[in-house]
Amino acid sequence: GMCGQSRATGSLSEEARQHSCAATLQMPPGVRIDGARVRDEEDVAIDDGFEEVPLARLLGVPLLARRLERTAGGAPAQDLCVVTRLMANPVTGFAPPEWQSGGACRSLPPVLLVRDDERAFTGDDWAVLDDYICSAAAEADDFHHRGRLPPQKYTPDAFKRFVQREMSNALLNRKAPLAFMDLVPDLELRFPTGAKVKASGLSKVELNGVVGSVVGRYDAEKGRVGVRFPAPHGLLSIRAANLGPEESYEEWTRRMAAEYGFSGGDS
Repeated sequence: GMCGQSRATGSLSEEARQHSCAATLQMPPGVRIDGARVRDEEDVAIDDGFEEVPLARLLGVPLLARRLERTAGGAPAQDLCVVTRLMANPVTGFAPPEWQSGGACRSLPPVLLVRDDERAFTGDDWAVLDDYICSAAAEADDFHHRGRLPPQKYTPDAFKRFVQREMSNALLNRKAPLAFMDLVPDLELRFPTGAKVKASGLSKVELNGVVGSVVGRYDAEKGRVGVRFPAPHGLLSIRAANLGPEESYEEWTRRMAAEYGFSGGDS
């Protein structure tokens, strides 16, 4: 349950505060959200401006959030504010007033999200977490519990099952199967044998953009997957973080638009 006043109000507990000071040196990677735009941030310095995200913590993800100063040229006010969903109070289902965008007049400033356990939080993680929260909220609506979040949905186990399901289908859905590696470290689930993958971001630049087939040979400890590439490359052990779908959803959308002259989804 929600332990103590500090958790309920969303302010940092003393323990988390000390931890956050210690973690300042770590500067883990996080995510910046501006309206509906999401991007990865290299190093996030955790300070007292961050507060706990109660929903994420119920799901076993120790997330912190911080509002940033709005700069000129930020996201327009009418942008859907994805962060408001995330900051909902688990009991009422509604975000506190300072986390609501208040219609077209007042948009939320950009928000930084970071984990306080020194693990990276990525755009891939965010996408899965947001999908989960949306589906749970939709379910609450279906049962006419407007705003009341289904408690059985807000457990680490329920979220882990969702991550497993999403990641086992990620490559089929043209997405990188890399979200929440800490919760579901199973590489075989994410990169099934025979799946086609494309390498990227490797220092061996001639491999970037090359498509190969997963052959197994999973190295869980090092987070590597055995992939057979066409000659001259052959069978190599590649870090999971450097493997994605043969064709990403974005690439597929662009190709469809070019071939058929329509835009399917977010091109």
